[in-house]
Amino acid sequence: MSPPRPALIALMAMIILLPGCYGASLITGVSEPDLSILQPSGRRSLAEALLGTRLWEAGSAGGLTYDIYQYKAAQPIRPITGALFLGLDYVTAGLLEFDVRDTARNAPAKQVAIGYDDQNRVRFMSQPWSLSGGTIGACRRMRSLIPADAGVPPDAHPTATSGTPSADATLELEKGIFTKIDGQQVSGGTTSMSPGPHSVNYSNVPGGGVMVSGLRIIHFDATFENVTFLAGRHYRLKSTRLYVGFESTEDLFWIEDSDSDEVLACSINAIQ
Repeated sequence: MSPPRPALIALMAMIILLPGCYGASLITGVSEPDLSILQPSGRRSLAEALLGTRLWEAGSAGGLTYDIYQYKAAQPIRPITGALFLGLDYVTAGLLEFDVRDTARNAPAKQVAIGYDDQNRVRFMSQPWSLSGGTIGACRRMRSLIPADAGVPPDAHPTATSGTPSADATLELEKGIFTKIDGQQVSGGTTSMSPGPHSVNYSNVPGGGVMVSGLRIIHFDATFENVTFLAGRHYRLKSTRLYVGFESTEDLFWIEDSDSDEVLACSINAIQ
């Protein structure tokens, strides 16, 4: 019997070594975790063994700390489509997989809230909720996604890390993002501001100008309006580039709490 062809060996290796890739997930399907395992008074360690590390922390209220978890929604087995993706990934030397990972950022997912007491024991678990396909990346870590009937108290918010309610909030700026806060240009890596709502303007070029890349114009100049910063908290303004298909490119911008990972504001800016 002749040995397997190199292409077949590579395809088998991808199935074995890349179980998290999009093609492999189509071949094997996706099953949701059994949340019934999490009984009242169960340990946080059991919850995180089942669901992984929390996605973000909603904060504390009534003696409980509420964490938000995310997991993949159930998907049926689609071996033919999965094998096609793995084969094309091999042919394109991984470029397709890189592209699919970005486009799969809006793959079906569910979130659930779990409330822990000060002994890290489960005292509350919400009904899971589904995310729409248009909610992607860091935008999945926003408080606005929690359903009103999920049972998470509306007053569950992070507290001032400094312990001083009147302390300023700080915003760390990612290099390459040109920022104005309340109309004032910000210089330096980190800036302070009084607690409360602020407008944050962000651009990828100084002054919101225009850059020309080949025949394509790349220009971002947008504003997050009325972003509420809490006293004593440290925040970050960040961005990442998303490649959707082989031609379309988008930049995702967001402001996150560096301790709880909550995203206060998020937007997608397509290259113009």
